[in-house]
Amino acid sequence: MSLNTAISKLDSEQIEFLLKNSIRKSSLLGYEFESLCFGSWKFLKETAPSLIKLGNFEKLIFEAFKDRKINIFVSDINNSNYNECLYFIFWIIDDLKHWTKTENEYLSAEPDPKLLVAGINDLNQFGELNTVDSLANGDVTKYEEIKQLPYHVIFDKQFKSKIEGNINRKLAKQK
Repeated sequence: MSLNTAISKLDSEQIEFLLKNSIRKSSLLGYEFESLCFGSWKFLKETAPSLIKLGNFEKLIFEAFKDRKINIFVSDINNSNYNECLYFIFWIIDDLKHWTKTENEYLSAEPDPKLLVAGINDLNQFGELNTVDSLANGDVTKYEEIKQLPYHVIFDKQFKSKIEGNINRKLAKQK
């Protein structure tokens, strides 16, 4: 039985119980992972959330290894201890939640009222594309290159830009 099949046999109450009470491990198949922030922006912001939503946990694990340039086979995952796989999946979920919370804490800001009137919220429909487009300076040929950067590099750049924006607004008020 595959990992996805085994997990699909769990009902929602069992999954909630496991999410709440299970241990988390950042290691699997003899590899120790650092925080997801050291992997690509694409894995943390697009790949992992999408695969979790789809319930494709074998591919989630496979892509986590691929993102770290570690070659494994799906059969390696299906031949592993499923509890160990779940501990790793729960670690990924927790780390994703951590970085979402960290973004909200450090990168969020109330938009300027003039921008609200101009319709800045209309850009929300593009989600994470706004970040990629901004970092690529609108050059669509650089999107994939940007997405492959380590997440922490993009986070740091966004945080620096936010601080610079705050400084510029303060300077503008002083004039």
